[in-house]
Amino acid sequence: MTEVLEAEINAGMPSPLPDQPAFFAVGDDWHLGLIGPAASRYASRFGRPAAIISRNGDGLSARGSVRSNGGYDVLAALATQSHLLSDWGGHPGAAGFSLEAVNIDAFSVGFMDAVRTAERQSDGIELCVDAEVQWSSVDVFDMGPASLYGSVTQLAPYAESNPTPILMTRSLRLAARRPFGKDEAFADLIFVDDLGNSRVLKWWRHDRSWRASGRYDIAYTVGADVWQGRSRVRLTLVSARPAMS
Repeated sequence: MTEVLEAEINAGMPSPLPDQPAFFAVGDDWHLGLIGPAASRYASRFGRPAAIISRNGDGLSARGSVRSNGGYDVLAALATQSHLLSDWGGHPGAAGFSLEAVNIDAFSVGFMDAVRTAERQSDGIELCVDAEVQWSSVDVFDMGPASLYGSVTQLAPYAESNPTPILMTRSLRLAARRPFGKDEAFADLIFVDDLGNSRVLKWWRHDRSWRASGRYDIAYTVGADVWQGRSRVRLTLVSARPAMS
Protein backbone atom coordinates (compact mmCIF):
# COMPACT_ATOMS: atom_id res chain seq x y z
CA MET A 1 0.00 0.00 0.00
CA THR A 2 2.85 2.37 0.78
CA GLU A 3 4.32 1.84 -2.69
CA VAL A 4 0.98 2.70 -4.32
CA LEU A 5 0.69 5.90 -2.29
CA GLU A 6 4.23 7.01 -3.12
CA ALA A 7 3.67 6.23 -6.79
CA GLU A 8 0.65 8.54 -6.78
CA ILE A 9 2.63 11.24 -4.96
CA ASN A 10 5.56 10.91 -7.36
CA ALA A 11 3.26 11.17 -10.37
CA GLY A 12 2.06 14.56 -9.15
CA MET A 13 5.29 15.94 -7.71
CA PRO A 14 8.40 13.73 -7.91
CA SER A 15 10.64 16.31 -6.20
CA PRO A 16 10.40 19.78 -4.69
CA LEU A 17 11.02 22.75 -6.93
CA PRO A 18 14.38 24.49 -6.32
CA ASP A 19 12.78 27.44 -4.53
CA GLN A 20 10.53 25.36 -2.30
CA PRO A 21 11.77 25.04 1.30
CA ALA A 22 9.48 22.06 1.93
CA PHE A 23 8.01 19.10 0.08
CA PHE A 24 4.22 19.38 -0.26
CA ALA A 25 1.75 16.89 -1.78
CA VAL A 26 -2.06 16.75 -1.89
CA GLY A 27 -4.32 13.91 -2.99
CA ASP A 28 -7.75 12.36 -2.53
CA ASP A 29 -8.66 9.62 -0.07
CA TRP A 30 -5.08 8.62 0.72
CA HIS A 31 -4.82 6.19 3.62
CA LEU A 32 -4.41 8.29 6.75
CA GLY A 33 -2.23 5.64 8.36
CA LEU A 34 0.28 5.91 5.50
CA ILE A 35 0.66 9.64 4.91
CA GLY A 36 2.74 10.16 8.08
CA PRO A 37 5.34 7.48 7.30
CA ALA A 38 5.40 8.68 3.68
CA ALA A 39 6.06 12.26 4.83
CA SER A 40 8.96 10.95 6.93
CA ARG A 41 10.50 9.27 3.90
CA TYR A 42 10.16 12.37 1.74
CA ALA A 43 11.63 14.59 4.46
CA SER A 44 14.59 12.23 4.66
CA ARG A 45 14.92 11.91 0.89
CA PHE A 46 14.93 15.62 0.14
CA GLY A 47 16.48 16.97 3.32
CA ARG A 48 13.63 19.38 4.02
CA PRO A 49 10.28 19.29 5.87
CA ALA A 50 7.50 17.35 4.14
CA ALA A 51 3.74 17.83 4.36
CA ILE A 52 1.23 15.42 2.83
CA ILE A 53 -2.52 16.15 2.78
CA SER A 54 -5.38 13.82 1.93
CA ARG A 55 -8.76 15.28 0.99
CA ASN A 56 -11.65 13.27 2.40
CA GLY A 57 -14.30 11.72 0.22
CA ASP A 58 -16.78 14.45 1.05
CA GLY A 59 -14.52 16.95 -0.73
CA LEU A 60 -15.00 19.39 2.12
CA SER A 61 -12.39 18.40 4.68
CA ALA A 62 -8.82 17.11 4.70
CA ARG A 63 -6.23 15.59 7.01
CA GLY A 64 -2.50 16.10 6.83
CA SER A 65 0.79 14.97 8.32
CA VAL A 66 4.01 16.93 8.41
CA ARG A 67 7.50 15.70 9.25
CA SER A 68 10.77 17.47 9.91
CA ASN A 69 14.06 16.61 8.25
CA GLY A 70 15.59 16.73 11.74
CA GLY A 71 16.56 20.39 11.61
CA TYR A 72 13.28 22.30 11.68
CA ASP A 73 10.38 22.66 14.14
CA VAL A 74 7.33 21.71 12.08
CA LEU A 75 4.98 22.24 15.02
CA ALA A 76 6.04 25.89 15.08
CA ALA A 77 5.25 26.12 11.37
CA LEU A 78 1.76 24.73 11.98
CA ALA A 79 1.25 27.26 14.77
CA THR A 80 1.70 30.10 12.29
CA GLN A 81 -1.18 28.68 10.25
CA SER A 82 -3.50 27.82 13.14
CA HIS A 83 -6.14 30.24 11.80
CA LEU A 84 -6.59 27.88 8.85
CA LEU A 85 -6.67 24.65 10.86
CA SER A 86 -9.57 23.02 12.64
CA ASP A 87 -7.27 20.77 14.67
CA TRP A 88 -3.54 20.28 14.99
CA GLY A 89 -0.91 18.85 17.33
CA GLY A 90 2.27 16.84 17.67
CA HIS A 91 5.87 17.72 18.44
CA PRO A 92 8.71 19.60 16.69
CA GLY A 93 9.66 16.60 14.57
CA ALA A 94 6.23 15.37 13.52
CA ALA A 95 2.67 16.63 13.65
CA GLY A 96 -0.80 16.09 12.30
CA PHE A 97 -3.56 18.50 11.38
CA SER A 98 -7.01 18.85 9.84
CA LEU A 99 -8.51 21.67 7.82
CA GLU A 100 -11.26 22.54 5.38
CA ALA A 101 -10.36 21.62 1.82
CA VAL A 102 -10.88 25.19 0.62
CA ASN A 103 -8.00 26.27 2.88
CA ILE A 104 -5.39 23.89 1.45
CA ASP A 105 -3.89 26.36 -1.01
CA ALA A 106 -3.65 29.11 1.58
CA PHE A 107 -2.12 26.68 4.05
CA SER A 108 0.47 25.59 1.49
CA VAL A 109 1.57 29.17 0.89
CA GLY A 110 1.66 30.01 4.59
CA PHE A 111 3.49 26.85 5.59
CA MET A 112 6.15 27.39 2.94
CA ASP A 113 6.58 31.00 4.03
CA ALA A 114 6.97 29.94 7.67
CA VAL A 115 9.75 27.50 6.80
CA ARG A 116 11.46 30.01 4.52
CA THR A 117 11.32 32.75 7.16
CA ALA A 118 12.80 30.47 9.80
CA GLU A 119 15.67 29.64 7.44
CA ARG A 120 16.46 33.32 6.94
CA GLN A 121 16.39 33.99 10.68
CA SER A 122 18.73 31.19 11.65
CA ASP A 123 22.05 29.89 10.43
CA GLY A 124 20.94 26.44 11.50
CA ILE A 125 18.83 24.49 13.97
CA GLU A 126 20.34 22.23 16.60
CA LEU A 127 19.93 18.64 15.49
CA CYS A 128 19.07 15.62 17.58
CA VAL A 129 21.65 13.05 16.42
CA ASP A 130 20.82 9.43 17.16
CA ALA A 131 24.26 7.88 16.66
CA GLU A 132 27.82 8.74 15.67
CA VAL A 133 29.39 6.27 13.25
CA GLN A 134 32.72 5.75 11.55
CA TRP A 135 32.80 6.42 7.81
CA SER A 136 34.30 3.01 7.14
CA SER A 137 31.19 1.34 8.59
CA VAL A 138 28.91 3.12 6.11
CA ASP A 139 28.70 0.49 3.37
CA VAL A 140 26.46 1.59 0.51
CA PHE A 141 26.34 -1.89 -1.02
CA ASP A 142 25.61 -4.00 2.07
CA MET A 143 21.89 -3.97 2.87
CA GLY A 144 21.87 -7.10 5.00
CA PRO A 145 20.40 -7.30 8.51
CA ALA A 146 23.82 -6.92 10.16
CA SER A 147 24.78 -3.85 8.12
CA LEU A 148 24.35 -0.21 9.13
CA TYR A 149 21.40 -0.01 6.74
CA GLY A 150 19.88 -3.12 8.30
CA SER A 151 20.29 -1.74 11.81
CA VAL A 152 18.63 1.55 10.89
CA THR A 153 15.72 0.04 8.97
CA GLN A 154 14.94 -2.31 11.85
CA LEU A 155 13.70 0.81 13.64
CA ALA A 156 11.07 1.48 10.96
CA PRO A 157 8.28 2.34 10.37
CA TYR A 158 9.02 5.97 11.15
CA ALA A 159 6.21 8.05 12.55
CA GLU A 160 5.52 10.91 14.97
CA SER A 161 6.87 9.00 17.96
CA ASN A 162 9.64 7.35 15.95
CA PRO A 163 11.32 9.88 13.61
CA THR A 164 13.86 8.93 10.95
CA PRO A 165 17.26 8.29 12.65
CA ILE A 166 19.95 10.90 12.04
CA LEU A 167 23.58 9.73 12.00
CA MET A 168 26.74 11.78 12.39
CA THR A 169 30.33 11.34 11.21
CA ARG A 170 33.10 13.74 12.16
CA SER A 171 36.05 15.29 10.35
CA LEU A 172 35.45 14.25 6.76
CA ARG A 173 37.09 15.97 3.80
CA LEU A 174 34.78 17.32 1.12
CA ALA A 175 36.46 15.93 -1.98
CA ALA A 176 33.97 16.90 -4.69
CA ARG A 177 30.59 18.40 -5.41
CA ARG A 178 28.60 17.35 -8.47
CA PRO A 179 25.47 19.45 -9.13
CA PHE A 180 22.58 17.88 -11.03
CA GLY A 181 18.94 18.49 -11.86
CA LYS A 182 17.21 21.53 -13.32
CA ASP A 183 19.14 24.71 -12.51
CA GLU A 184 21.58 22.55 -10.51
CA ALA A 185 19.05 22.45 -7.69
CA PHE A 186 20.60 19.28 -6.22
CA ALA A 187 24.09 17.91 -5.77
CA ASP A 188 26.07 14.78 -4.99
CA LEU A 189 28.67 15.49 -2.32
CA ILE A 190 31.66 13.19 -1.98
CA PHE A 191 33.18 12.97 1.50
CA VAL A 192 36.40 11.08 2.29
CA ASP A 193 37.93 10.07 5.62
CA ASP A 194 41.65 9.83 6.50
CA LEU A 195 41.74 6.19 5.40
CA GLY A 196 40.53 7.04 1.92
CA ASN A 197 36.97 5.74 2.38
CA SER A 198 34.78 7.68 -0.05
CA ARG A 199 31.00 7.96 0.09
CA VAL A 200 28.45 9.99 -1.88
CA LEU A 201 25.60 11.88 -0.22
CA LYS A 202 22.57 13.42 -1.88
CA TRP A 203 22.10 17.11 -1.11
CA TRP A 204 18.56 18.07 -2.07
CA ARG A 205 19.04 21.74 -1.15
CA HIS A 206 22.11 22.57 -3.19
CA ASP A 207 23.30 26.16 -2.93
CA ARG A 208 25.19 27.06 -6.11
CA SER A 209 26.93 29.95 -4.36
CA TRP A 210 28.47 27.57 -1.82
CA ARG A 211 32.19 27.34 -2.49
CA ALA A 212 33.25 25.74 0.77
CA SER A 213 35.90 23.08 1.02
CA GLY A 214 37.86 21.44 3.80
CA ARG A 215 36.73 19.21 6.65
CA TYR A 216 33.21 18.82 7.99
CA ASP A 217 31.17 17.11 10.65
CA ILE A 218 28.09 15.88 8.82
CA ALA A 219 24.62 14.68 9.79
CA TYR A 220 22.70 12.44 7.42
CA THR A 221 20.01 9.81 7.02
CA VAL A 222 20.20 6.32 5.55
CA GLY A 223 17.66 5.01 3.05
CA ALA A 224 17.39 2.89 -0.07
CA ASP A 225 17.69 3.74 -3.75
CA VAL A 226 16.14 1.39 -6.30
CA TRP A 227 17.08 1.87 -9.94
CA GLN A 228 16.39 -0.57 -12.78
CA GLY A 229 15.80 -3.36 -10.31
CA ARG A 230 19.01 -2.78 -8.36
CA SER A 231 19.12 -1.54 -4.79
CA ARG A 232 21.82 0.27 -2.86
CA VAL A 233 22.05 2.45 0.21
CA ARG A 234 21.20 6.14 -0.22
CA LEU A 235 22.84 8.70 2.08
CA THR A 236 21.07 12.06 2.36
CA LEU A 237 22.75 15.07 3.86
CA VAL A 238 20.76 16.78 6.62
CA SER A 239 23.34 19.29 7.82
CA ALA A 240 27.08 20.02 7.78
CA ARG A 241 29.39 22.25 9.82
CA PRO A 242 33.13 22.91 9.79
CA ALA A 243 34.83 20.07 11.65
CA MET A 244 35.05 20.63 15.39
CA SER A 245 37.93 18.20 15.82
